[in-house]
Amino acid sequence: MGSEDNSSPKAVIVIDNKNGFFGRRSEGEGGGDSLEITYWILKDKSRLIAVNRSSWGMCCPESILRFFTFNDFIWKDVTKDVFPKLMISDFIDRKYLIKADRNKIAPVYISLPREGKDITVQLGGETGENGYHGKPIPLKNKEIKLIWNNENFIPK
Repeated sequence: MGSEDNSSPKAVIVIDNKNGFFGRRSEGEGGGDSLEITYWILKDKSRLIAVNRSSWGMCCPESILRFFTFNDFIWKDVTKDVFPKLMISDFIDRKYLIKADRNKIAPVYISLPREGKDITVQLGGETGENGYHGKPIPLKNKEIKLIWNNENFIPK
C-alpha cells in the first residue's frame, strides 16, 4: 500500500482571459508563495503590465511588485513612475515610530485586482505580523487602496 504525501505544496492556477489576469498560488506546511500578473491600459492604448511575487511563512508576508511597459520589442521597468513609495508612517502613526523608521519604506503585502483597477496593499513583514518592534501598536491604516489614475496609482 502506498502512502499519500500531504507535505508537498498545493498549487492553484487562475487564468482569467476576460480580465487579463493570471495567478498562481502555492501553499503547504504553513507557508506559500504566489505570482500574479495583470495589466492596465494606458492613455496611448499601450499596456502597463504588473508582476507581483508574494511569499509568506508562519509569519511575515511580503510582496515584490514591478510594473513594465513593452513597446517596440523593449521591456522597460516603470515601477518608480507609476507606483507610490509607501512608508511605514503610511500605516503606523508617526508618534509611535522611532526616529530611524520615520522615512523608511514599508514592507508590504500586495494583492493585484482580478477585476477592477485598484490595488490593495497591507503592511507586511515582521511589523505587519507581530506589531511594531514586537509591540501591538494600533495601525493608522490596516490596508491602503491604490486607485488607478489612468497613468499611475494614487493612495485613496
